[in-house]
Amino acid sequence: MMKLSLVALLLFALTHTYAQDGETVGFYKFYKNELKEDFKTNGWWYKTWNRYDVNPGFSRYSVGYSKSKPLLGWDNVVDKGGVRYRLNHFDLGASFWSGNHKGDTATTDVMRIAAGYFTPISAFSLGRRYLDVRGALLQPAVAGGYAYSNKKHGIYLAPSMHLQLPFVVLEARANMEYTFGGGFNIFPELSLQLDALYTLLDPHKEKTGIWERYSTYALYDKTDIYGNVWYDVHSTYSRHDYVILDMGPLWGITPRMGFAPSLITDNPYKTYGVGLSGRINFLGADIHYDRGFTQIGVVPNVQALDGTVRGKFDNEKVSGLLPANHFSFQANANVYGLLLGIFKRQAIKNMGFAVTPLNRFNFHLGFTYSTVGTPTYNNEQEAIDYTNQFFNDHPEVERNAINDPLQHENEWGVTYGWSYEMGAVGVRVNHKLMKTSGKSSTLEVYYILPITKILKAY
Repeated sequence: MMKLSLVALLLFALTHTYAQDGETVGFYKFYKNELKEDFKTNGWWYKTWNRYDVNPGFSRYSVGYSKSKPLLGWDNVVDKGGVRYRLNHFDLGASFWSGNHKGDTATTDVMRIAAGYFTPISAFSLGRRYLDVRGALLQPAVAGGYAYSNKKHGIYLAPSMHLQLPFVVLEARANMEYTFGGGFNIFPELSLQLDALYTLLDPHKEKTGIWERYSTYALYDKTDIYGNVWYDVHSTYSRHDYVILDMGPLWGITPRMGFAPSLITDNPYKTYGVGLSGRINFLGADIHYDRGFTQIGVVPNVQALDGTVRGKFDNEKVSGLLPANHFSFQANANVYGLLLGIFKRQAIKNMGFAVTPLNRFNFHLGFTYSTVGTPTYNNEQEAIDYTNQFFNDHPEVERNAINDPLQHENEWGVTYGWSYEMGAVGVRVNHKLMKTSGKSSTLEVYYILPITKILKAY
């Protein structure tokens, strides 16, 4: 029954979204003409420091991978990657590297975080980009604000150049930074960002209810001559409209890519896949196929037939990777929305079922079916010898695909995880629990491509 309900939910999101798109067939032509006219009529100063309203298609919302390292004061620098995030005028970046500070032989791991104000400079743009998915644009921009680098506070100014193509943004920037106690430095940065399709999704503010807040606090007043302590008690009450940035129901084809980094496994690997996703209100569903690997291993506390623990199995002796195809179905729920429904019902009492937040923090739960290939062990002979010896020493333990890492079979399992979705872009920590291969975890990036909206833009 739950499966049928979730499939029905996905189909409703699809049909409702298509109906909404059908009402905006002329949106692309209107947007294109309005963009050109506004850009012609406004002055140079307004074009230079605009508020996106006369911008020739500059991405309003993007997130992606970046590479950056300092030019001054460091030797033997090893870049460990970073993240570049931007929403309208909010600019946020995080980068990580290691190296030797000038005059220091020790290697230091460094983190740099910077947040500030960002604006494109439209007067010097070349090209046009429409609805995030059509055309091309080359345009400069500038950002500035607060920086925290190598445990020191400071400020930064970052001129940049953007090549904006359909769905993706290539950015080259120079983060010029001054930290108190660290001095001046320059951090060249290259990043590849996915456009979260803010303009295409066209979110708007939707009033869904009332946010009420009560608070009571006591302040010490005095102690009288009899030793009684008196307090002055204050109560406050505030009330304002609660607004959700609504993008409407979203459905689309979802390419995805997963990583099992060295932080969580001795055998890093990647996964690739594609699926169909739907989001409506605080709910959603995903059906997807992924090809990649799972880690080889068994439950460390091996149990005998009577359920008692008979031995400790060392998975490091049999480490390796098992090629696998995963067919998964997951339902998800917006955690913040559920908390509002429990503790702040007044805030969403007027929320229509089709109202769907642009940004979502979700919990995913579902099931997966895996078909497996031929395993690759880090040391195959050691894995065989250790496993055979273990079962010779523990004859009371049944040797089957659950207890024996040398045996593998197709099977059903449970999948769950957490995600943060920014418009059409999602980042998720996903876990799979399988009886024979145990638990595996990946960090996944996926892109919900709203096909009907994209087709309307063309």
